Amino acid sequence: MTVEDRWELRRPPSSLALCLMAHGEIDASPGLVSVAGRSRPLLVHYDPDAFTADVERLPLDDPKLSGVWGDHLHRIVLRATTPRASGTARLVMKPGAAP
Repeated sequence: MTVEDRWELRRPPSSLALCLMAHGEIDASPGLVSVAGRSRPLLVHYDPDAFTADVERLPLDDPKLSGVWGDHLHRIVLRATTPRASGTARLVMKPGAAP
């Protein structure tokens, strides 16, 4: 599956980020984020020249959410290395190999 995001602004922003939410352990390396799944990981490929990846752990204290997702989720933040006034970001998501 490919997810594409396009934007067009009047001037370059001071920062630009794409955020993804995920459950499971995360491994981020340049150009690739792996989200652990029950049977196999989800691999998210992105352009490492255009974005860097950071992972933030978000504790869940709402019983309705933690009852489904556990005690935390992760936010994957893809930050533009050079924010531009217009552009396209393409993320390619594929299932990884089973452990």
